[in-house]
Amino acid sequence: MSVDLSNGHTAWTSKAPGAVDPSKDTKDHKNHNRELMRDLVQELAAGQVPFSFFEREGLQDVLNKIAPGFDWPRRKKYAATAKDLYYEKKGILIDYLGKLGNDQKFCASTDAWTTKDQSQSYVALTIQWFEPSTFRLCNMLIDFSVSLP
Repeated sequence: MSVDLSNGHTAWTSKAPGAVDPSKDTKDHKNHNRELMRDLVQELAAGQVPFSFFEREGLQDVLNKIAPGFDWPRRKKYAATAKDLYYEKKGILIDYLGKLGNDQKFCASTDAWTTKDQSQSYVALTIQWFEPSTFRLCNMLIDFSVSLP
């Protein structure tokens, strides 16, 4: 939440209306953190941000200043949450494609890349299609796997 100050600057606060107090270890706080983690991972995955994003030097300090008490994801938590979201989205996609008419078309594409140190290679399969009612371009990751070196 931003607050406009009288000197023309903007201050940012984590005390947004309806925010859960992180100093209290309550069920609401845990649910809030779980929802926040899920939303965060969903947005990062949609932006194709790598799992190593939260391991950058100094980033954890900055993030803890933004939201003290929030357990920011590490690689394993990010990957596990992304995997759960993947299976959820996959089910949604299967249902959606099952409802499309025979005249609906989509395009499948693959992408391959390696880590910076070239120790692992990955392959992804995505599909793209136009939403018939809005002509909005949609895409979804279908599969992602480690490939042979």
